[in-house]
Amino acid sequence: MKKKFLAVALILSMTASLAACGKGSSSKNAQGKKSEPKVTLCEYKGIALKSVSDEDIRSKIDSYVAQYFYENVEIVGPVESGDTAYINYVGKKDGVAFAGGTDQSEEGTPLVIGSNRFIPGFEDGIIGMKQGETKALELTFPEDYGNEELNGAAVVFDVTVKKITRKNDLEFNDENVNKLLKYETVKAFEDAVSHDLNYESYTEQLGTHLSENCKTEDLPEDEINEYCESVYSYAVQSVKQYAQMYGADEQTMLQYSLGFESYEALHDYCLEGATQNVAYQYIIKEIANKENIEVTDEVMKERGADYAEKYGYTSLDELVTNVGEDKVKEAVLMDLTIEFLIDNAKIF
Repeated sequence: MKKKFLAVALILSMTASLAACGKGSSSKNAQGKKSEPKVTLCEYKGIALKSVSDEDIRSKIDSYVAQYFYENVEIVGPVESGDTAYINYVGKKDGVAFAGGTDQSEEGTPLVIGSNRFIPGFEDGIIGMKQGETKALELTFPEDYGNEELNGAAVVFDVTVKKITRKNDLEFNDENVNKLLKYETVKAFEDAVSHDLNYESYTEQLGTHLSENCKTEDLPEDEINEYCESVYSYAVQSVKQYAQMYGADEQTMLQYSLGFESYEALHDYCLEGATQNVAYQYIIKEIANKENIEVTDEVMKERGADYAEKYGYTSLDELVTNVGEDKVKEAVLMDLTIEFLIDNAKIF
């Protein structure tokens, strides 16, 4: 849970900092003098990399099909498990509406029946309702819900179904692949999934090999701290947002969503990860330097434009303005070096 969430946090924090790529700064030694990071490289050519299995690739393709290859069809009802019900509701305790328990928006809250987003019994109570129907659901909050006012409380939700949609599966063919995912053919899409999964796996295996076998010294503390704070602040913000969304206290949400007992423990975890990541960046830069891997203007323009699109910027210029040209260039250099390592690896 921790590793998965923080991996996502690292990726998302890149929208603001491109993962806080190093600035080439140095750290101070005990005498206050600046010292450059030292990297002792291991053997980095011919690293053995295991390919992703055909079963895992097929599983990923199937998950994409389930996620995208359908259309929502509006129905009158009754609601069944798997349907999406757009609902208005008012939650009351002792006849008084409680904070966070009301939605009276025009479209209503979309709720996939079976997603278990609401407290036990809520979604089951909607099954069988029809469009326009209102129903009172008598429910009880869990004892450990995380909100002192609502823990174990008996409540009533007045629920109105405004709209119901049901998934209608679409055929997995060239036409729909092109329409929904912008690939020309099913084969092109499947090849892309295979490539992406293997690239991700190879990158992870490379990171493990290089981190365990190459050595780094005198890493710049300012870069480590910048990286740490980028990830930590994103994680804290997410905890606060989810706690507010679900009406739970932050401590409960921190434990439930990330598995940490305290923000201090979360920060220590981020600091450890940041140290490893900064070390890895310097290892990659040392390999790039030794192999004369450079970011030309043409490559910078092409790869930078891809980054801009991926992270929600309208152009490379906007990306550079927001995160800095050096950071974008270092991200491109890392990609080029990883590709070099994969090209020179032993794939099996």
